Amino acid sequence: MGRDPRRAPQLDDPAKINLTKRTLQTGHSMKQPMNEKHRGRRQFLRDSALLGTGLLFSNKLFSATATTATAQPQEKNPAVISRVDGRKLSPDELVFVASLQGVVAKTSPRIYLDVANYSFWIPAIEKCGCRFEDATLDQLRRRYLKEAAGYVLAGMNNISVAATVAGPLKAVVLTETMQKRIAADDANDDAGGLKMLMDARDKTEEWLLDYVKAHGPDFSYNGILQHIPARPHTLVDLAIADNKLCIVGKEKPKLVDAFYSLIEPNTPRLGWGNPYHNELHDVSLGSKHGLFTLAAANALNLSLFSKIQPPDIQPFRQPANTPDPDRKNVHHVMLMMSDGSNLSWIMGPFITGDRFIGSPRAPGIKMNWMFPPITRELAPAIFDYYREHLPRDNYLLGAPSSAGYTYPSLHKDLPQFAATTNRMLRAAGLDIGVVIDTGDFRTKEKDVLKTMLQQMPDVKGLYYMAYDGYTKWGGDYYKINGKPVISLRHRLWPPKYPLETIAEQINKASRNVNSPDAYSAVVVHAWSYTMDDVARFVKLLKDDVVLVNAAEFMELMSKNVKTKNY
Repeated sequence: MGRDPRRAPQLDDPAKINLTKRTLQTGHSMKQPMNEKHRGRRQFLRDSALLGTGLLFSNKLFSATATTATAQPQEKNPAVISRVDGRKLSPDELVFVASLQGVVAKTSPRIYLDVANYSFWIPAIEKCGCRFEDATLDQLRRRYLKEAAGYVLAGMNNISVAATVAGPLKAVVLTETMQKRIAADDANDDAGGLKMLMDARDKTEEWLLDYVKAHGPDFSYNGILQHIPARPHTLVDLAIADNKLCIVGKEKPKLVDAFYSLIEPNTPRLGWGNPYHNELHDVSLGSKHGLFTLAAANALNLSLFSKIQPPDIQPFRQPANTPDPDRKNVHHVMLMMSDGSNLSWIMGPFITGDRFIGSPRAPGIKMNWMFPPITRELAPAIFDYYREHLPRDNYLLGAPSSAGYTYPSLHKDLPQFAATTNRMLRAAGLDIGVVIDTGDFRTKEKDVLKTMLQQMPDVKGLYYMAYDGYTKWGGDYYKINGKPVISLRHRLWPPKYPLETIAEQINKASRNVNSPDAYSAVVVHAWSYTMDDVARFVKLLKDDVVLVNAAEFMELMSKNVKTKNY
């Protein structure tokens, strides 16, 4: 990303800083402590049986319940959106714009931060009746800063703390650089008199935890944001717009555990990489609290995407299944791309480039893609674009573990998670899920999957994969309540599992269609191979190897292969 390294000019004379300051060392006026008011809110949710039923997601995913502080619901899409070129902004400026974007989105989303591939989505938003106008940073300030009640002063090392606090305060986040710059320019625009509502430069995440507990009802607990310091502006807009908790928690598992304990189960954790900086341990911690993870460390503009509605959004229309169940002496292959729970990828090169769904090769191959159904609610315009541009013959599956990345064997309140997953898949038009779990899943997999499928009446079946290498269960196949459950047999993942090696194994495999050995569910490692590689792999297969989509694969195995039903 070609970001301008320049910084705003510094002012040496403190007397020139003419902002009216109201520094609060411990926060704004204290509310009723959490031990009464906040506990009552959570008990209300439990008594109302809202958790996991889909009611928490009934309007927007990040809309709070009636007992959670948030912005007023938006009635219609904005007529005009101000587009600012983020490639020309410094890190301090990016944080300021993202925070102003969040403040504005509390009433109506009218700022779009255009960086990297985000220009790609402008036509999709324009289809929703919005018109874009380019704006400079100063134009944004003059146009929108008056909507902020004040600002929170932050250091670049604790933007997440400042963004969390700024939400209920309806404040922008300023670093010292931006504070001085705005102060110097106040006399020349209509944004004068911006008040400092809190100096958060010395505030830690430990302090934030106490602050949140003391001001419990001011925040939304329908999910949590977790960004990385290397990209301090990401997720800031959503934190402020929806009063969500935003943390880093690097190498602080006990602290992260305490934050997670505040969050409603079966809601998303948007972010990546902490507290352990180890995928297995990080996702496991979220799973134990009933949170499903969507990698979103690079996600921008979510405060806008979550509130812009296409005029007539519909579920996906999956391709028609046309398997030939009577064909004998063939080997059936189903190809699936990995990592579909990565929201940053879904909003970026997954379709904006020419390597994956956007590849010119995709329409000619029966490819299957894991896809987060939450996109239907979190970014309806992006979902609608995928719906209209999914290549022919391509099939979408629920991202692991269908709603989002969690290990079902560890997941708190698994039945409610499965019920929420079923609702999300149905709304998105997806009818097959993918489950990923840890190594010890093997000892209880059937009980876990049975618990899930009992709450997923709209799902045809499940594919399941191991965290450790994806394919350690080697193509196992059985049914639960009559629905097929199929483990992945092969992976395309160099250097140990290159295209040529796996193609040779498949070419030598069984052609007895009544044997499970004549069916290979293959996962393609997304960070190693693209659709160019997939096309090359397909050419290596013999003529009696038949490529089918995920639904056809399930249908063929169900018809031809006898197995146990649990």
